[in-house]
Amino acid sequence: MDIKLHANATTTPKMRAYIQSSTLSVAELSRELGISETCVRRWRSRTQTSDRSHTRHDLGQSTSPEEEALICALRRDVRLSIDDTVEVMHRCVNARLSRSAIYRCMVRHGLSRLPDEAETPARPARFEASYARNTAFSVHQITGQKNGCTTSKKRPKRGCWRRAVNETIRGS
Repeated sequence: MDIKLHANATTTPKMRAYIQSSTLSVAELSRELGISETCVRRWRSRTQTSDRSHTRHDLGQSTSPEEEALICALRRDVRLSIDDTVEVMHRCVNARLSRSAIYRCMVRHGLSRLPDEAETPARPARFEASYARNTAFSVHQITGQKNGCTTSKKRPKRGCWRRAVNETIRGS
């Protein structure tokens, strides 16, 4: 039988079963087996003798449900590329979102690839001023918020979305 233990394991499944079935005190068992009393107490309280999984079960997600809905809408309805989506999300929603978090959101919702160019309507090749104005307007329509934009990591200020669009148009 192939037993897979992690590198720092001080007990085997056979020792763990012995700990669980023994009537000796915790101190006597720890002296007999050469392990700590904490280890003996831990294995006595468990019902199994196998190691538990060490992978995280509460995988953190950096995007809120509202941000995910906005990313999906920008990708599906406005058909923005991932770089343009990142730019819009940074300027108008959350400057701390990473490109990879936005990409993972797109993968989760099956939007990681844009449809073929034959199906996609023509649009400017790069993030131009007129495109920025239309995109900011689309973000405003989707979110229903005028003051949700930010150009820095500080809290968004009133009317900031207009300032972000104007800065993009002027190229500053």
